[in-house]
Amino acid sequence: MQVATTSMWTWNHSHGGTGHADLLTVQAMLKDTGYKVPEINMEAYMKVRSMIQEFMDDFLGLYISPKNRLMNSLLIAPGLPGGMMGSLMADLEKNLESINKNNIKNNKPLMSQDQLPIKLFDEVAYVWPRVGYPPLVTPFSQYVKNLALMNVMQMEKGKARWSMIADDIWDMILGKAGRLPGPLAPEIIEKAKAKGREFFTGNPQDNYPDALDKYRKMMNEKQWETGEDDEELFEYAMHPAQYETYRSGKAKVEFLADVAKKKRLYMKRANRLLPRRQARLPCRQLRKC
Repeated sequence: MQVATTSMWTWNHSHGGTGHADLLTVQAMLKDTGYKVPEINMEAYMKVRSMIQEFMDDFLGLYISPKNRLMNSLLIAPGLPGGMMGSLMADLEKNLESINKNNIKNNKPLMSQDQLPIKLFDEVAYVWPRVGYPPLVTPFSQYVKNLALMNVMQMEKGKARWSMIADDIWDMILGKAGRLPGPLAPEIIEKAKAKGREFFTGNPQDNYPDALDKYRKMMNEKQWETGEDDEELFEYAMHPAQYETYRSGKAKVEFLADVAKKKRLYMKRANRLLPRRQARLPCRQLRKC
């Protein structure tokens, strides 16, 4: 078992954001049920856990909503991966605000924070089979979630389901990323025809010509190392704008400024909440008795 990799996934997702049951829990449950499962190297696990906790204490925790630190059993039913749930729950807060602004405008009852996730998860269950059961891994899990969320947003505003589909989601639906595991629903096929979209049946790789030589040349001109196993080259080819910002040092400056800003906000919020928490503590805990 690749404990270092797996335990990092476990700690980062179960402790650093909303996700599914962690590795230790699942391994213990399977073992108790009678399944033969590999033992976990707890020394390696704790080492990686300690490393992740350092990131959490330093800066990573500033980017995670307190709500996302709790595992939510509601996330199991829709089948979405735990790794995307932190960003999903943060997105829902913004979308809830948009929905309720529209509800106020139209004299409709406000939607609660509990109602929107359930609507979204129900819509994911509706969308996923109708777009051909794409594998729920990056980026397809995001496509399914985004499509379901857009459907919910549009229908809450009185518009039709499927009325907004992003181009990258259309590329998946049309087969430009490869043939989907399942058939498309008739309503999706009709929607594609109405939009003048053409289905792709060729080799998906033909849509993405090899550009590594171009980026290798650019790196050589800038005197940048391509990295071990060309890992820097691949990163540059996949994310050119972000990579150039990173190499220029601009990304680090912006990141450190953002961390400092978030730390100031965190301390301000903590100082505001401290009197309330102290007021709820028993006398002995405040050492005033």
